[in-house]
Amino acid sequence: MKTDTVLLPAFWASALINNDYSGLDRLELSELQAWSHDNQHLSAALSYDIDPVCIRFNGMLTDCLAFDFHVKE
Repeated sequence: MKTDTVLLPAFWASALINNDYSGLDRLELSELQAWSHDNQHLSAALSYDIDPVCIRFNGMLTDCLAFDFHVKE
């Protein structure tokens, strides 16, 4: 199985791992959906690193986590 690791906002973790979008506002949900659309080669998130890294994501500084995704063949 091929995997890929991607740094993404930590507040997306519940949506990506548990399929629980309830903690996201409309803008955050829209950004996640746009990212998902642009990365359709990635399947479900398998795991993530619990140590956050502060980086610029979509122009804003935010805590991000390294998410491991299954890559669709």
